[in-house]
Amino acid sequence: MNIPYDFTCGPFASSSIGLKKFGFSMYEAILFQQSIEAQMKLENELNLAIENGEEVDVIETKQREVDYLSCLFELSLSIALDDELH
Repeated sequence: MNIPYDFTCGPFASSSIGLKKFGFSMYEAILFQQSIEAQMKLENELNLAIENGEEVDVIETKQREVDYLSCLFELSLSIALDDELH
């Protein structure tokens, strides 16, 4: 995020830092929301494939997609929480 007046010292330095943190937090929240929505969509597609009796290859592919996205989400969440602790 490029702020035209990025104060690193003086009375507005803490405001500048707070603004950056807020921006990054908003961006991170949007990414998590999109990830959750994508995972829910894939899980629904997987459940529909199972209910409709799709071929085993299709079901296995959808299951791998769900598992992959779930692992990415867990990794992203653990990195974000680790960053907040440090």
